[in-house]
Amino acid sequence: MRLESEILTLTTKHPFNIARWGSSDYRTVWVRLIDDDGIEGWGEAAPNKFYGETADTVLAALETYQTALPDNPFDLEGAERTWLELMGHNGSARAALSAALHDLAAKRLGVPLYQMWGLNPAEAPRSTYTIGIDTSEKIRQKVAEAEQYPILKVKLGSERDREILETIRGATDKEIRVDANCGWTVKQAVAMLPILEEFDVTVLEQPLVPDDIDRVHGGNVPRHYRRGPLHAAGRHRRSRRRRAPGQRSVPRRHHRQRSGRVAIRPGARRQPGMTAR
Repeated sequence: MRLESEILTLTTKHPFNIARWGSSDYRTVWVRLIDDDGIEGWGEAAPNKFYGETADTVLAALETYQTALPDNPFDLEGAERTWLELMGHNGSARAALSAALHDLAAKRLGVPLYQMWGLNPAEAPRSTYTIGIDTSEKIRQKVAEAEQYPILKVKLGSERDREILETIRGATDKEIRVDANCGWTVKQAVAMLPILEEFDVTVLEQPLVPDDIDRVHGGNVPRHYRRGPLHAAGRHRRSRRRRAPGQRSVPRRHHRQRSGRVAIRPGARRQPGMTAR
């Protein structure tokens, strides 16, 4: 088995703006695993600087991972365990390799990947269509373009958060999930909770920077908003601090990158199919 990779530059139809940054151009890495019969499995790495990755770091990581490609394309768990032990972090690079290996295994069997897993696509959890921060006019245009998608994920974390929710609610009655991308302080997040409830938001993702999660646990959030997923996020962070054998040391913030990620409004249940970017 051999590995091939290539950097791709993707341009979005609209600038994709979130609380941390915005851009129309993204560099991803197309990954291909090719077996001795010439069958290819494809994967893609979508690195994010917030997690310490770029397209160039992905290519560098792949140079290391390609020294431990499996002989058997069906050794899925063994391959992923080997890559993690060889070098930790670099999540998008390992995700691309995992996707390519799964794709290759399914192609060896001559079936779609969902059939190899024994899944029914009609019963799969619904994902979301993401709407970035923009002008009210552009947001209404994006909502119209998303007509076929039943759930919207709305980027917040700006000075216009209420206006954005009003604009979207004025254009659709679809389910809304919100992602603030660490754009709020604890005080702002607490102030936004009743507003999210007002606009029937079902999921709040990544409202705070990682270091603020302890302040939330310290009692800054009203009791009736303190639901399981919010507290579980803090415990999840602590459980991930240990590095697997062979993992590289990285800046402290990357050890804690997933803390404070999910909170649910009162009465809402955590729903499947969330996306995160």
